[in-house]
Amino acid sequence: MRKILKIIAKTIKIILLTFGVIVAVLILLYFIPVKFVVHLEDIDYEKEFYIVYFITPYSTDSGCYVCGTRENISLPYNENIYVELSGADPREDIGNNICRCALTKFVVYGSLETDGKNYYLNSDEWDILEKIDGGTNEKYLTVYDYIDLDDY
Repeated sequence: MRKILKIIAKTIKIILLTFGVIVAVLILLYFIPVKFVVHLEDIDYEKEFYIVYFITPYSTDSGCYVCGTRENISLPYNENIYVELSGADPREDIGNNICRCALTKFVVYGSLETDGKNYYLNSDEWDILEKIDGGTNEKYLTVYDYIDLDDY
């Protein structure tokens, strides 16, 4: 009987230790940066880039808007351009709660084309400009920011 109790006690210790390690790793992942924000001086001015923001798909004005260019970092609000974004799209990579917040600005490297009526932004890569709203941290993305809970 004593042997059985020792085996049960040892099994419980192993289970609790395993659970503790898993919880510790999950908490640690909350603090490990995966991608940092960039500031205006960090932008690669050698490349063509556009500063964009997204409006939630649940709004009448939903979509991607250009609010700055390499030549003019900050366009007046009434001059923001609605664009169709293709290529590297932050909305496909990171959680919607970050992209849906219009206060989060993105630097999108790529080219802007028009057919006279609509604008198309072909993106090669993207960064987040200065501050993240709606994420786990304001200065960097973590693993949890890349999880899109709407998919589950």
